[in-house]
Amino acid sequence: MTTEFRLHLWSSVPGNQIPTTTFDADANLHGAALALREFTLRGYDVTPFGAHIDMQHAGGKTHTVLVTEVLDWLRLPAQSEFVAKENLAALLEIPT
Repeated sequence: MTTEFRLHLWSSVPGNQIPTTTFDADANLHGAALALREFTLRGYDVTPFGAHIDMQHAGGKTHTVLVTEVLDWLRLPAQSEFVAKENLAALLEIPT
């Protein structure tokens, strides 16, 4: 399912445009983690209080998740294989 991910930082971003990426994702947290990786690779600081990711699925359904929720989820032992497979270890260094 193709999903659009938008990062909201509550701070100024270059060009005043909301960072966006689109790709297929199996589940909300999996997709949000992959989007978070993309946004950090682009150089966005995802640590501001209240930073969150809005997801809009192909059918129009939307979902919002806080960046801290995604990071906490990635730190769960059950996610270690996913973190390794998708090269997400750098996200574990982000403070929550």
